[in-house]
Amino acid sequence: MSRLHRIVMAGFTVLSLALISCTAPQSTANPNDLIGSWSLVWWDSGQTLPDAPITLIISNEGVSGNASCNAYQGTLAVKKDAFRVGHLGTTLVLCTDEMTKAENTYRGLLQAVTGWRIADAALILSSEGTDSLRFSRT
Repeated sequence: MSRLHRIVMAGFTVLSLALISCTAPQSTANPNDLIGSWSLVWWDSGQTLPDAPITLIISNEGVSGNASCNAYQGTLAVKKDAFRVGHLGTTLVLCTDEMTKAENTYRGLLQAVTGWRIADAALILSSEGTDSLRFSRT
């Protein structure tokens, strides 16, 4: 390979890297955007959402909400786009089988979450890069 060819190839490489770094999406994740009340509108469970609403309330103290029949609360660790729910405590109201199944599914998905983003005014929680829960602000 000639010296001129190597110089030209090096120039293209530097130019390509510069263009990629300028156009790569920058994370604008701000954990303060999470604070507030959210209502579940979609989940990746293969089940339809229950008739009773499922809510998520995020505060500086952690998470809480209603899992369709029982209330829950737990700890939350958030850093940039990382999201981790700790142990969840729940009330012990007797629920229908359908609601119990929905609650177990929701809590399982919520505790498996590793990431978050807000897109189109929706909170999207993901597990290992796959979207699993979508909420609208209430």
